[in-house]
Amino acid sequence: MTSELVRRILNLRPLRLLDAGCGEGDFLAQIRGSESHGILIGVDVNKTSLAKARAKALGGGWSERAVFILGDMGMIPLRDATADAIVFRGLLHHLGDINSALDDARRVLARDGFLFIQDGTQMSREDFEEMNKALHQKGLPREVHPGFDPEELTVGLRSIGFVVDEVIKGGEAVFATPPHVPKVYATPLFLLVARRTRQEVSGEDRSSVAIRKARPGDAEAIAKVHVRTWQVAYRGQLPDDVLDNLSVEDRAEMWHQLIRRLGDSDHRVWVAEREGDVVGFVNTGPTRDEDSDSRTTGEVYAIYVLPAFWGQGIGRALMERAVGEMRSQGFRDIALWVLDTSVRTRHFYETAGWRTDGSVRDEMIGGTPAQVVRYRLPLSE
Repeated sequence: MTSELVRRILNLRPLRLLDAGCGEGDFLAQIRGSESHGILIGVDVNKTSLAKARAKALGGGWSERAVFILGDMGMIPLRDATADAIVFRGLLHHLGDINSALDDARRVLARDGFLFIQDGTQMSREDFEEMNKALHQKGLPREVHPGFDPEELTVGLRSIGFVVDEVIKGGEAVFATPPHVPKVYATPLFLLVARRTRQEVSGEDRSSVAIRKARPGDAEAIAKVHVRTWQVAYRGQLPDDVLDNLSVEDRAEMWHQLIRRLGDSDHRVWVAEREGDVVGFVNTGPTRDEDSDSRTTGEVYAIYVLPAFWGQGIGRALMERAVGEMRSQGFRDIALWVLDTSVRTRHFYETAGWRTDGSVRDEMIGGTPAQVVRYRLPLSE
């Protein structure tokens, strides 16, 4: 697959090629022999690797065409429209914040520039947990992501202004091998080829989604949003094994049963739909707190948006619909509970006018103790 990637890049002959997570410069060394006189840019967080990459370029006689930069892929230290092509080779599954990396890649790409993502498809939850346990026992860092669903990645890229031309599959993506782990952990490899569109994507365009009532057929999509968001938003706040063991299938059954019973209760489930895909949801109803009156106080039980769609106003649109519905139901105020360590989520609520009321409690989440705080929002007439 790497040879296919090299072939495509050589055919494009980009004037400025950026290798994200360039390591010791091996991939750029394969590109150097092209007839293109373009600039080769390597970005990595490892100073030692960058020093070896510079030495390789110098020894190979292509250092005048190479620029190596120490930097994080969520905040690429380059100006807008600097690159004509960006390559992510096996890097995404190491990144904690994929969305920031892809957003920044779009910023750095020139219009009609190409994005190449070469990575592995998702391994099973059991294998991912087993691999990370073995890595932890060896004192090695855990893998962040178990690979990717190319279709889900396509949806996310489309939402931030990319057109995905094709996805090619073939070969293996190796995540870990002996002697670090007892066996080889690998999944099928894919190469995704995308282009940055000419049209700028405004914040208003990004948030143009349909908010509608959930239907029983949405259960699996809601469960997928629920699980994927937990696994990203709470990584580092809850144990990895709790997050990695979350099951879409189990939650899909729960949501299916809940949605079927909506007509007989004051509970509501709304979904955010974009281009036919459910990308977020909110679930509300009467408060469950013993110190509040369920006839006058409502509660937001859950509100989640797929990480690929964060920052696009979708969560705000869902919350506005939920608040409006609870106001029409006659509630005078609304409450919700959130992990005290979830800074991003708390900022989202506070920006929308929610305030803590001083209530704090301890909960067990997946067998792990966690502290949650309560927020309230008064509903004015």
